[in-house]
Amino acid sequence: MHTAPLTTRPAKDPTAFFDDLAQTLTARRDALTQKAVLSEGAHPLTRLELIEWLQFRFWYLQEEGRFIDSWLSDAPNTEWLASLGALMAERERQSRKLQDQLETLGTTTATWSPESEWGHWVSEFHAGIDDTPERVIAYALGREPAPMESLEKRMPDAFAKLTTTSSPASARSQRSMALGLRTARGYATTPERQARTRARVMHAFELEQKARLAFSRRIRSIRALAAANDTVEDAPKAGAGND
Repeated sequence: MHTAPLTTRPAKDPTAFFDDLAQTLTARRDALTQKAVLSEGAHPLTRLELIEWLQFRFWYLQEEGRFIDSWLSDAPNTEWLASLGALMAERERQSRKLQDQLETLGTTTATWSPESEWGHWVSEFHAGIDDTPERVIAYALGREPAPMESLEKRMPDAFAKLTTTSSPASARSQRSMALGLRTARGYATTPERQARTRARVMHAFELEQKARLAFSRRIRSIRALAAANDTVEDAPKAGAGND
């Protein structure tokens, strides 16, 4: 009895592979956003919540600078160098803008610290010895825990002009997606590489959602503290009315 030889499934077209990953993550994010557990609420941002978001954004950009800098030393060609250099330049511009915004609000990031989930999530993008392309693709398809679209809708008029930072349609996001697609076209050309890349992207997505939950937790703690302070301030002082 003759057995038909096993055939290996051919690799997807790299562009179609990248687009499929992007569509899959978009659908999953949209579904998760509908769940109350991932919702940051619909009320306008308070000043303290806005400051928290700006501080998080500044921290993220500093971390992003570190892992992109590590990729620069492992860039396989001049096209990568140019793309990474453009991302670093955009990061510098946004960092300076965030510093100005925080100063306008009368604060800095001096005493601010990240949640542990944020550090774990960002560490996934640090370059390794032989998997930098996979990390670059995961980074290109990643999103920050606080979705800009949601925050823009909740921005008070007093802060709207102050906080014209990045959005998914920004030049920075476009550059990172273009880099991810270019990387996929040059790297994700075999079934094995595509399987490893998909696993990397999906793991980064799981960490992204944990980071978002941590952001929601941070916002809830800020609200709870503000509510407690209001209660203390509104409560009558001991002995009041007992003259």
